[in-house]
Amino acid sequence: MAEKLPCRLSFKSKTVAMPSETVSAVAQGVRLFIAPEITVKNGSKVTVTQNGITTEYAASGVPAVYITHQEIMPEPFRGWA
Repeated sequence: MAEKLPCRLSFKSKTVAMPSETVSAVAQGVRLFIAPEITVKNGSKVTVTQNGITTEYAASGVPAVYITHQEIMPEPFRGWA
């Protein structure tokens, strides 16, 4: 278990057209940027504190690894399966 590793979160909100007569749903995409040498396994619980706000995520999918960083698309952590 690794702790206090530098990282950044990026947020992107998307309006999703859902068949509804009242409101459209809004989905938020989250991208975690972290050093390329760190291994984050699929399904790992990741706790991130940014701007004084702490949020728990579950790492999902295969990370996009670059020379300078890697990008992981986490989802909100909802508990262990």
